[in-house]
This record gives sequence, C-alpha cells and structure tokens, in this order.
Amino acid sequence: MQNVYAYYLKAKQKSGKPSLFIYFEAKNDARALRDLENKIEDAELDPKEYFKPVRTNFPVVDDLPIEGVFSEPWCDRYCLGDDGLTWELIVTEPAQQLPQVTAKPPAKDETTYSAIDLEKHTVIAAAWLFGRECIKMTGEQLKAATRLMMDDSQRYPQNVIMALSNLKGFDYVYPEMPIVAIAAMKAIWPPFDKAPELGKISQFATEYLNAKVEDRQSVISKWQTTPNAPQAPEPELPSTTTVVNAETKVVFKRGYQQTYELLDREIASALWVGDVDFENIAGEIDRWAQKKIKNDDEDFKRWSMALRIVPNILKYSRESIFGVVRNAPSTDLYHFPGSLSTWVRAYLTDYGVYEFGPVPEQEDQEIAGELEQPEIEDSQPEPEVVSMGGGQFDVSALFDASPLKDASAEPAPEIASNEGEKEEVDAIEDLEPTTRNAWLRREILTALEGKTSVMSVADVKELNANIGDLNHAYIARLLAKEIEPCDPFKQLAKDDIYHLTCDVLEGWIHEKDERINLLNERIESYLRDGSAEPQSVTHENKEVAEVSTPVSETAPEVITSEEVEPAVTHPAYFEPGRYHDIPNDVYHAANGISSTQVKDARISLMYFHGRHVIKSIARERSDALTFGSLVHTMALEPEKLTNDFNIEPIIPEGAFTGVASMRAFIEKHNATLPKMTDSDTLRSILDEHNAKLPTPYALGGNADEIGRIYTLLPQEFQSIAEGQKFTATAMKACIKEYNATLPEMLKTTGSRDALLEQLATIDLEFATREKAIPAPLPVSGTKEDMAARIKTILPEAIFADEILDAWTSSDDGRQLVTQQQLQAAKAIQRALFTHPSAGPLLQHQNRAVEVSYFGIDEDTGLEVRVRPDLEIDLDGVRLGVDLKSTNMGRVKQDFLRAKLHREIIDRDYHLSAAMYCDVAAFDQFFWIFVNKDEGYHWVAIVEASPDLLELGRLEYKKAMRDIKQAFDTETWPAPITEEVIDDLNDFDQRRLEALRIA
Repeated sequence: MQNVYAYYLKAKQKSGKPSLFIYFEAKNDARALRDLENKIEDAELDPKEYFKPVRTNFPVVDDLPIEGVFSEPWCDRYCLGDDGLTWELIVTEPAQQLPQVTAKPPAKDETTYSAIDLEKHTVIAAAWLFGRECIKMTGEQLKAATRLMMDDSQRYPQNVIMALSNLKGFDYVYPEMPIVAIAAMKAIWPPFDKAPELGKISQFATEYLNAKVEDRQSVISKWQTTPNAPQAPEPELPSTTTVVNAETKVVFKRGYQQTYELLDREIASALWVGDVDFENIAGEIDRWAQKKIKNDDEDFKRWSMALRIVPNILKYSRESIFGVVRNAPSTDLYHFPGSLSTWVRAYLTDYGVYEFGPVPEQEDQEIAGELEQPEIEDSQPEPEVVSMGGGQFDVSALFDASPLKDASAEPAPEIASNEGEKEEVDAIEDLEPTTRNAWLRREILTALEGKTSVMSVADVKELNANIGDLNHAYIARLLAKEIEPCDPFKQLAKDDIYHLTCDVLEGWIHEKDERINLLNERIESYLRDGSAEPQSVTHENKEVAEVSTPVSETAPEVITSEEVEPAVTHPAYFEPGRYHDIPNDVYHAANGISSTQVKDARISLMYFHGRHVIKSIARERSDALTFGSLVHTMALEPEKLTNDFNIEPIIPEGAFTGVASMRAFIEKHNATLPKMTDSDTLRSILDEHNAKLPTPYALGGNADEIGRIYTLLPQEFQSIAEGQKFTATAMKACIKEYNATLPEMLKTTGSRDALLEQLATIDLEFATREKAIPAPLPVSGTKEDMAARIKTILPEAIFADEILDAWTSSDDGRQLVTQQQLQAAKAIQRALFTHPSAGPLLQHQNRAVEVSYFGIDEDTGLEVRVRPDLEIDLDGVRLGVDLKSTNMGRVKQDFLRAKLHREIIDRDYHLSAAMYCDVAAFDQFFWIFVNKDEGYHWVAIVEASPDLLELGRLEYKKAMRDIKQAFDTETWPAPITEEVIDDLNDFDQRRLEALRIA
C-alpha cells in the first residue's frame, strides 16, 4: 500500500531562491526520504541553498500542484500553521491547533491493528490522537501514532506517554486506561495551553485511576479549581527578586566547591530508599552511596550519565539534584534512557535552582522586565556559562587556564553616566561575564545595522515594524542572552547568527517561551544542516577581546597570551564513561587500547609495537576500506555522508569528456564559418590580372633580333642619336629602360596569406574581406592542444578532466568516493533498509550510533576503549550491533553459515564483540552481514552465542596480558622467536608413503 508524503523545502535567505512544496507516494518513510533525495537531484536543486526538508501533513484542497513536481506558487498561497505541520491559506488568520493527521481514505480491505497487540507507548500516543478509535487502528493511524511517539518537540503528549507508561499497576486495564486518563487530562490542561509538568501528570493519573469510577469527576473538579494543591513533595519554586515585597526562598549552600565526583555522591545518596535530609546527609547514607558508586550499580550509573551531560549541572543546588532523582515518576525510570533524559531536562527547566547566582526563572523575569524598560542597561554580571564537551566531560579547566578567566569574571569597568548615554549602541562595549555573550551581541548588532549579506539597511527598516520601539542595543542584549544557552557547545558561526537574527525579526514574538522555542528550532536546523562548525575557544575569545576588552597597558599581554592558548574542543584524556559525537580522528587518537589494537597484538607484539607505539607502520588506506566506511555511513549515519566523504562530482551535460567530443565540437565550429576563397582561385585571379599587363621585351637574342625590338619601342625610348652606331649594348639599355616603366607582374606562388598580400595591390576590399574570415581550427594534436583551441572560442568551456583533477587534488580531509562506489553503497543501503529484520534494527527509534566507551581492563589495569556501530536499548536490554560488508557472492548456500563462522573467527569479530559487551555492558550482540557483490546484496543477521563471546573474551584477555607484559618489560617479540624444523603434514606424509611403495 502506497502512502502520501508531503515535504516543505524552505529556502535560505542568502540563496535568493523561492521555497518549494512537493508531494508523492511511497511505500514507507525510508523510501520516501530516498525518493525525495532523488527528486532534489533530478530537479538540479542545491541542498546547501535550502534547510532540511520538513515533512508536513498532506493538504486536502482543490488546488494541489502536480504530484511529484516541486511547486513554487504553492508556497505563495499557503504557509505552515503554528504546529509546523498543517498547511493554511495565507489570506486567513492562522488558528492555533494541534497537529492534524490527514491521510487518504482507507481502502475497504485495509488492514486494521488491535491496540492489544501493540506496544504500550504506541497505544498511549494513539489514544492522545484518536481517543477510542485507538482500539482498532488503520495503518495510517498507526503511523501517525508512531510519529507522535518519536516527536520530542511535542512536550505535552511526550509527558503523557512517559507518565502513563510508568504506571505499572494499571497494565491490566490496557488499552482502555490511557483513553480515559487522557480525556481527563485534557479537561484539566487543554492541549492549546502550556504543557503541564511530568510530575503533575503522573500524580493526577495515579490519583484519578485509583479513585472509584463515580468519584473520578470530583477528582477532575478538584484539579480544575486548585491544580497545584495536591502536590507531591517537590522543591518549591523560589520567588524572584523582581517582585516587590516577595518572600525569597534561601537556597542551601554546600560549603565546598562542587565537582563531578561530589555530584556522583549526591546522586547516589538521593537513591537511598528511605528519607534523606539533603541539607544534612547522614554518615550511614553517605557510606552506602560511596559503596554504590564503587560497585558501579546500574541505577546510579544511568542517573550519573543523564545528569553529567546537563549544561551547568555543577551550578545546580543540592536540593535540585536530590529533587530530580527522588521525584522521578518511576523507580525504574533509569531503564529507559530517552525517558530519563526527558525527565531530567523537564524537571530542571521547571524546578532547577542555581546554588549561586540567579535561578532560571529569575532570568526569565529579568528579561520580561527589560521589555518594559528597554533603555535600562544591565550592569550586574551574569553567572559564567560552563562549557561542556562531547557529552560526559567537563572542559571548564580549559577556561580556568585561560588568561581571560579573570577578565571575564569581573564586572565591566565603570564609565561616566553621560558617556554611557551618548549612544545606546555603546552597550556592546560592556565587558560581559562570558566572552561568548559579548561576541553574540556584537554579531547581532552587525546584522541589525544592515552590514551583512543577509539583511540590508532597507530590510532591517522593514523588519523593525515587527518589533515596535525596541532599540537595536536592547535587541542584541536580549537575543544574546537567549541564544547563548541554546548553543552550549558554541557551534554557531557568524553567518548562522546573521540568519538567526533575520529569522527572529521576521517572526518576532513578544512571548519569551515561544521566542526561545523558535530559537531552539532554528538553531537545531542550522546544526543538522551542518552549516555550523565548532569554533575554537581561542578564536572566539580573541574576537571578543578585540570588541569588549577596554584598551589598557595590560590588554596586549592578555590578547597575546590568549593567542598562544591552544584551541581545544575535546579533552586530551578521556575518563571512563560513555561519550557521544566524538570525531573519528579524536577517537582513534584517544587514550585506551581498542579492539583493533588487540587484533594487531594477536598478529604479533612486534607488529603492535610498530603500528601503535612507535608508529613506524603506517595505517593502510585502500579502496576496500574506503568503501566499507562508506557503507557504514550510508547505513548508520546517512546525514554525515557529505561531511566524511568527498563525492566524485557529476560531469555536467555538455562538458568535454575526451578527444572525440573535442574533435566533434571543433568540426562543428569549422562548419559554421564562412567559406574562404581557396588558394587556386586566388592564383587564377592573379594570373588573369598578369595576363592583361604588357609583356616586357626580352633582352636575349642576336644583334638583328635586338635591333628589331628596338624599332618597336616608343619614340621617346629610341634615344640613340643620329650618327651614333647602333650597337647591341646601346639598344639593350634602351629596351631595359622601357621595361622598367612597365607595371610589375604579381607573384602567384606562396601561401594563401602571401597571395592575399599580392591581391591587395589590385583589389584591397576583396583581400581585406578574405583576411577577416577566421581560419578553421586544426582537429589534430594532443588533448591539451585541442582544449586550448576550444577555450579561444568558448572561454566558459567545461572539461571533465579539469573537474576530476580538481576533485582528486582536493585536500579537505575527506575520503574520495567515486560515483560508482556511491551507487553501489546506495544499493547496499537499500537492501539493508528493506530487510525485514535488519531494517528495523538500523532505523530503531532508541538506537545510538558510534557511541564511544572508555574503561579499565580489570585484569591488567590497562585503559580500553570500544566503539560499536550501533546500540539499542529495549526496555533495559542492551543490544550491540556491528555492520559487516563481505564478498561471498559465489559461496554455495549450504556452506554459507560455515563460511560466515570462519569469517568471524579469522577476522576476530568475536573478540571485538566480547570487548564491546564487557566495556559497553551489552546483554546481546549481533552482526549484520551484507554481501557487496554487485546485484547480489543478501543480508544475514548473526547473533553471538554465549560460548562464542566467552571464546572471544578469553582470547582478548590473553592478548591484554601479553600487551601488559610487553609494556612492563619493554620487550616486543617477533611472531617467530626460535628456530623451527619444517616437517611434513598428514597429507604430505601420505604422499611420501605412496611414493615409497610405488
């Protein structure tokens, strides 16, 4: 059955292109994405000029454009509504509404799905969308429910799904329970309002479902009148200092410098099953917590991972840390990493309190107060933003070592009030507590002044109508404060800030929450498109120092030392833990012994030493390895294709691809030239002219012949006086004098140009016209000669060799991939994604790709690291997956399993799997084998048995012990260390005996 997919391609402003809309039919989501890529390529659209395509609801209107064709007029008539999914007429007032699910009418024989047979999260999502219709759903409804379940941007339904799925005591009333509970929730918290907190939803659902049926209406009434009254023990919201006479809650101070080690102790203490006084933790609880950390208990480990990745986590109060752990809606929430992260983010957003400095809510109040008085400058320094790297490590030490540390922590130097009132733009001169904030304000001001290619001065004036009377200095300060926490890893570049400023002005929203949602959406879009490159701390601090640091005698020293500071985006040493998004080069250069290094040690310790210790053996890079990396990227992270690989450019139509095409072009060009008069014709003209000229007399002959010629001369040339003797010499002189007066004969020999020179003396116009005719180009010679000739008549000519030479000589760090390799990889990707078992694994919603794990080998104490291709968390069961491409196109079917086993053993795949399971704590491990032979891409899923994993574990443990001993003794033995005697094997022995008998 075909489904209809609609996509919106929003054009980037700097491209100058119009936005586009397209819809078409496809079998599934993966096929739709591939078809969309093909249509973009067929339409010759440049993906860099558009944001990432957004799938929308299919519009049911009468004026739909042609199916499968990009439509520009559609975007002039319609725009996306507030939900970002539903198309609405531009002329009408867009109404706020929930995401609509519009689908084609189901066919009469369409398969229906019973909620009893479906996964719990899907049923809850369907109950949110369709109410009682979720008991039996069509395929379209099931897909809509699945999409909602995977859409993290829908906070209200996501909180409902998380809360109801964790109510273990009500499993026996599925699927009716979520239908009833969701209807009651919508009566209390309308879907159009702000999403309620997860804790409130969990508390209400428990109270409502525990009540008798006849008492449930009273529960709804109670929550409607006093929605915050029946609260579970949670941290109180501190009142802000901006409210006059408001009582401010005193935040408990730890009395020591918070570290990640102490954070772990607080997390472990919060997991104590009984009551805990977070202000005074009992010694018994603290000892229990330290033991829990030492044992690396699963619940502590998961909570620690979830909290360590939160930006500024060390600044949160102890009450906030205890609150987020102890108020979790379920004690086994840590089994679900996605739900756990959502809970942590939601709780700290709503209830998180900083131990020092302003609380998140106070910052909201301050910015809201500034909207009423935009001319008041904020003179108080804000808390310094702690930079978090890769996911599980803190790089604040990098900033502590920076010479700008003290400067960024001090308030701006005082200036005279009259100087501060000269121009409001002077606000950028204030030294902000973070250099990133000052840099953001400067770039936003640059955009607001119309000094960029994104917005001109006229554009800014036009957009100013949306923001009212707010001045540019205030807007820059406001947006910088809101953008900074949305970009904790400082990935946005200048161009992104310019576009972001333009987007915010175009859709200006006075409501802060909605404005921040817009910023988050746009920033995520920029980062997904790969337009934002990480900026080094050195470069950024240097730029901000130039703008915001007051000029003084010490300033040059600060800037000079800052320039020397190395630009570090990842730590030089990785502590044991789980890390996301570590680049390949960083991972391969990181500390720890990988499974590849263990395999090299099994070749020999000498080989291990040469390749990984002294690095005298270079890493090989072959076409097979490149193609294997390409297949991995296409199957696991297709969005990173252009980041990691330099694809061979497609030769444009009309380009010169070889000598034949060049010769054909030259011949065609020569055929268009006016026909030139050939040399024979020119020579005949000269001969005809010469024939009309008088002929000179010959000077040869005897005296009588000369005398006869003399008598023929005109009278004035018969100059021998009477009485003189008529000698032959005297008569020849007269004849010669006569001949000299005759017109000279034109030459009829030589090249065409020489003949034209002669012809110009008698017919200048004809000769000039002939010379103006271009000469035909030669069609022989080398390829370079012919290319040079073509460029003389077609300077913009494109040559395939030049394009390919530029591609092969490019040195941007990416691997070169030919079009043939790309098409082969796409075919393998299609085989993997359409496989009934491999496809769901590779595209699972809970998958994580290329996650790095660092640990310590218990037997040797050596550091180890692993990086499985794919990991999936299924309700607490952790699966590890490795994708392997192989060449077994001609292996017989009956022998294929044995061949796969031999492949696993020979290439030590089982050894890697054992390391993955030990370091990354996998419960099961699978290989996905795909055959690379052209047109024969079969897929096989192989699970590693416990015995196979045990064999790999014993082998890698032995190799680790050998490596440890080699490091300790500084001895790296060769593969053969003693003399051997070569003897006959069984086969040769039988041959020997047979020959002896013969």
